[in-house]
Amino acid sequence: MKQFILLPLLLVLFANNIAAATSIIYLHDDPDFPDPRPLSLIHNPVTATISESDLSVYFEEPVATATITVYNSFNQVVEQVVVNPSITPEVHIPAFSWTAGNYTLTVHYGTTRKTGVFQIFE
Repeated sequence: MKQFILLPLLLVLFANNIAAATSIIYLHDDPDFPDPRPLSLIHNPVTATISESDLSVYFEEPVATATITVYNSFNQVVEQVVVNPSITPEVHIPAFSWTAGNYTLTVHYGTTRKTGVFQIFE
């Protein structure tokens, strides 16, 4: 009987650790980027997450060559990667060595630039 009580408790603790380890970065159209911009209010072909070890960017559909740039709170480029999403639909950038603070992520492809902000905690 003790095994049946212990197992659900361990599953809940494990699930909470997973949820806390990865956060979604909400990407939105950059309002300062010049037109023309595609008229897409619902579908976002790019998503991103941050975990304790890496920043992950996912392309849900092929788009033009993309530049992924991460800026720190002093607007300095921390990392920049150029990828072809048709070949590499997932990009993982090591983030374990970044200092605690606020960061900005931009994903630029074609005439679109998506921007999101996230934090690294100690």
